Amino acid sequence: MLSYEKFEEAWNDLGRSEKIALFNEYACEYCPDDQIYNFNEEFFETYFSGNPMEAVRAAYFGEITCWNDEYIRFNGYGNLVSMSDYQAAEWADDYTKEIYEHEDLWSSYIDEDDYEEDEWKEDAENTLISVFEGTANLDTINTFIDSQWDEDEDDETNIIEFRKWFRVNRMDEGGKYKLVLDEDATDKVTSSFEEDIDYDIAARFVEDSWDYDMSDEENIQAFADWYEDMNGEKLTIL
Repeated sequence: MLSYEKFEEAWNDLGRSEKIALFNEYACEYCPDDQIYNFNEEFFETYFSGNPMEAVRAAYFGEITCWNDEYIRFNGYGNLVSMSDYQAAEWADDYTKEIYEHEDLWSSYIDEDDYEEDEWKEDAENTLISVFEGTANLDTINTFIDSQWDEDEDDETNIIEFRKWFRVNRMDEGGKYKLVLDEDATDKVTSSFEEDIDYDIAARFVEDSWDYDMSDEENIQAFADWYEDMNGEKLTIL
């Protein structure tokens, strides 16, 4: 079954007449007092046959805003409310959550295959969420997935590309998530030398200079060179 978000997307793609027809199928079964009818002679013959005064009363105390409106309904007092097709579709919009709960009603209007999320996108989203500490910004992740994720590449390559893209296109209003990848790289630096390496120093190097296009060995050597330039101390790589 479609998620509600996908159903809502499909619902919004329906035409007004389809929305109204689907709503009426729901209303006929679950809330008949809320049904929408065609504003025509047949309606009055059905509901006011032989009782023209009641029809006049219901119209007078109701809201017949335009005699050219396409639809009409009863309000909670038995009076009449006319509706344009736009207003009738809006009325139906208010019941999308209720209609969603009854797949048997909407399945003939909506082809689920047209709205199911591609599995690879869901997998990609879960993969990128997993490389963050804490809660990731899903809008940022999905923007990357829609524009940059390469299905032909492995997850690690895509994660690295995401990290680069994230740095350039900081989309979290100045916030900065610490990637688990950065933490792993920092651990590699601190464990790769005979000398004790301060974790914060290693983390600063990783944040500014670690290159995920290079091998770990090349990055470790780059750290050693950077450390020597900064502190005048040559490190011994294990």
